[in-house]
Amino acid sequence: MMCPRSAQLQRRHLTNRTTSLFAAAENGDTVTVQRLLTTAVADPDEQDERGWTPLSWAAWMGHVDIVRLLVASHKVNPDKRDYFFGRSPLSWAAARGHLSIVQILLARPRIHSDSKDIDGRSPLSWAAGQGHVDVVMQLLAEKDVHVDSRDDEGQTPLSWAAENGHSSVVALLLENPVIDPNSRGWTPLAWAAWLGHESVVQVLLGDSRVQPDTKDYSCGWTPLSLAAQEGYCGIVQQLLAKGDAVDAHSRDVGGRTALCWAAERNHQILINIFSDREKCHPTNQNL
Repeated sequence: MMCPRSAQLQRRHLTNRTTSLFAAAENGDTVTVQRLLTTAVADPDEQDERGWTPLSWAAWMGHVDIVRLLVASHKVNPDKRDYFFGRSPLSWAAARGHLSIVQILLARPRIHSDSKDIDGRSPLSWAAGQGHVDVVMQLLAEKDVHVDSRDDEGQTPLSWAAENGHSSVVALLLENPVIDPNSRGWTPLAWAAWLGHESVVQVLLGDSRVQPDTKDYSCGWTPLSLAAQEGYCGIVQQLLAKGDAVDAHSRDVGGRTALCWAAERNHQILINIFSDREKCHPTNQNL
């Protein structure tokens, strides 16, 4: 029987060896990882205090060779999620834009390519939101990936791409014939209009499926109203150019029109744009 002192020393030794594997995986030390994987002491699938495995760290940091070493071990679950965020190594790699690692992981038989984290976001959602076009393309090629996957806030990969101003990703996602470009709540167009992403607005308005005058559920704001609030003249002009498809006199739950918002926030150029338009297209409606 092992004495208590010897058992304590062995536990300390195990901890040090395992910690070394985490550090080596994080820091890209391929030689150390390879050496530790040949021992019976290091657990290559152990989780740290956050639930990250050595593979999680290597995937996050972009260490391709170490990822290859780890997934080759039968002891490693390549789809293991962390404790805090419920994210897999694939999710971390997709968010960082590490295409080679994404490809390595997708080739493993136990990988769930559309797994959702604690907030309901998939690897595609993260890649789209960060603007990684090549990773988005790779994930869209997977038959199990849902292009319109909604997270717990109701946002889709398209709405994340639109919110963050990634027009190339928006255009790529819109190529999919089954995508819904008018997601519930705030639409991708609403996000782009509110945050001033003119190029994204242009791409979205170029798609006949996009409804340019959709109101959000809580406040009744349209993309035009949101752009007017923030003073984005270029976006307002793009929306007004849609003609009858956009109601410039639409009122939100507080009774404000887009012109009301522009006047309230003293966006003089926008006030002039709306006033000039009214002269060309007079109505009986007031502010």
